[in-house]
Amino acid sequence: MKAKHIITTCGVILGGLAVAGSASATVTYRGSSEVQFTFAPMITLDVGSDGFVIADLMPGTTGKSNGVNATVRTNSSAGYTLSATVGNSSTYNNTDLQSSNNNRFAMMSSGTTLTSGTWGYTLDDGSTYKSLPLYSASSAATLNKTADASNNPADGYSGGATTSMKIGAYANNDQMPGEYKNVVNFVATANMAPHTVSITGGTFNDGSNIGSFNTGDVVTIISTCATDKFGGWTVNPDYYGVIADRTSETTTYTVGNGNVTLNANCAQ
Repeated sequence: MKAKHIITTCGVILGGLAVAGSASATVTYRGSSEVQFTFAPMITLDVGSDGFVIADLMPGTTGKSNGVNATVRTNSSAGYTLSATVGNSSTYNNTDLQSSNNNRFAMMSSGTTLTSGTWGYTLDDGSTYKSLPLYSASSAATLNKTADASNNPADGYSGGATTSMKIGAYANNDQMPGEYKNVVNFVATANMAPHTVSITGGTFNDGSNIGSFNTGDVVTIISTCATDKFGGWTVNPDYYGVIADRTSETTTYTVGNGNVTLNANCAQ
């Protein structure tokens, strides 16, 4: 399970919007004696309220915006991934910063420096600019990822890591004056810590008897007991995950929120 909070801030000259929250816990009852708690990680994302601003960009020159600081705080022991896309607006829905029919700043190619008539983003005030994918693209550009999310005893969140992004634009000598706009969408996703699943008296599909999986993964488990000796599956501890059919020699296990041992009980 991933907890996702999406923050949208408008650039280059627009203000931003920030929201924060945490995912709620869900409780799933199975049978009459067992209960499994699955908690989604808490995560907040704050990108401030100033937005990106490039002031007094003159024809034939390069301008760089103020830094928009995206701060993420989470209690996920596996950390988080921060990404960004452009678009997702009825007014600004492409990769150009444009105003009416004026000349436009085209999104430059990833990994290059700015050339005349282009724009892109840079992290921590760098000089190399990259392009951002469209909001509709299958994957976003990863801006920052941390594996350290040690808890703050006061509220259960880490102290927070901040990524500073700036927008740069290089004006053509014949660039038309005007406001050139687009939307930058930030997304912070909590990473799920993997759990160790071990099997005694059986294996996974690949023949192994131990593996590392994420909460919610569904894996096939196979008993290696003699057919007439198989006495059913048990889980230790019995409150993490769900075995689809405990009486079947081949079945599936849905990974819970902790390390477990699955036992194929073989009669003597």
